[in-house]
Amino acid sequence: MRYTHPSNLTVQNAFWCEYVSGTVQPVLQSKNLMGRVGAKCELETKRCSLRITNLRRSDGSRYHCRVTTNVDVHKWLGAEGTILSVTDLKVELVGAATEGNDVRLVCKTSCYLSSSPTYSWKKNGEPLEKEPTKNNELLLHPVSREDGGRYSCAVKGHEDLSSAEVELDVRYPPKNTRVLGAPPAEIPEGGSVTLSCSSDANPPVQNYTWFKENVTSPVAAGQNFTIISITFSDKGSYHCQARNDVGVQNSAAVEISLDPTVESLLGVFCPAGCSAPEVKVRERPYGIYSFFFYRWDPLLARICFQENNRYDVCEDDGSNQRNSVYQSLDLNAIQHDVYHTLFTRRASAHTEQQSQVPSGESIYQNVNVGPQKPGLGQHYK
Repeated sequence: MRYTHPSNLTVQNAFWCEYVSGTVQPVLQSKNLMGRVGAKCELETKRCSLRITNLRRSDGSRYHCRVTTNVDVHKWLGAEGTILSVTDLKVELVGAATEGNDVRLVCKTSCYLSSSPTYSWKKNGEPLEKEPTKNNELLLHPVSREDGGRYSCAVKGHEDLSSAEVELDVRYPPKNTRVLGAPPAEIPEGGSVTLSCSSDANPPVQNYTWFKENVTSPVAAGQNFTIISITFSDKGSYHCQARNDVGVQNSAAVEISLDPTVESLLGVFCPAGCSAPEVKVRERPYGIYSFFFYRWDPLLARICFQENNRYDVCEDDGSNQRNSVYQSLDLNAIQHDVYHTLFTRRASAHTEQQSQVPSGESIYQNVNVGPQKPGLGQHYK
């Protein structure tokens, strides 16, 4: 900067300063600039120069040249001064940060840089393994969730003047979706089980849905799924589905199995001559089970037992104990078989719902099932 002054005055001193709130603050006395500033004014040439090294954002200011003369009242301050604007490097993200897309990180500055500068990049404070880029861009092609983190850039050789960190938050669909709390191998009828679904996603999973094999509609919603009072209809394969704004993923299926026992009892007791009901055993049972069918003839006050697919074994006296009318089936090594010759105990011990038919007979639609030969008056389901 050059300065001029009236010829009748003699310049005694010239120096650089900041003019803050009406106060002159010489730059050579600035604590902020200490050790980084060089200011020189040549009285002979009337030129002043200012040099600041290792620029910081806080160095940005308006700097003036102050001139004092041999006449105390004649002091001048360069009115306009010189404005120094300091801008940091900054990282800008270009492209949607969704897994599978391309994302560019651009290192920007409004300062003039020497031709073909080399840029270096850091992630989470550590230098990237990639080679420094000759241009000011870092390309992530394609971006993955592992690329998420805090990024900064710097001009090679000036790493101490790096940009502020920018967070790259990569969105991705649910991954590693799985069912936690695998059910026990066998659950007793009437028991309960709770399954929990877990998944890794960004943004976090918004919806968890539960499905059962061969059932179109969801059976439950929510991260946890509880079945209480389990029945045979609850048996089967289940899986959960995790969904967020980016995508969806299904878990592997888990199997809910009940203790080996009668899975379904099909058919209705009917008058003599119609086909016998069926009992299907689909699970491998353990031990010996007894299955009993019966009907009650209220008009004749007798108990009739189904034997060999016929209702031809009856008791005329309801108090008569007929301990021999039952059949035990050893199902240890039997699976997927259908049994027709099954018997029951006395009808008076039965408490299930009954309905009347024109013949006056009571028709029972349920079967008593017990692990052994039932005693008198016992009721097994």
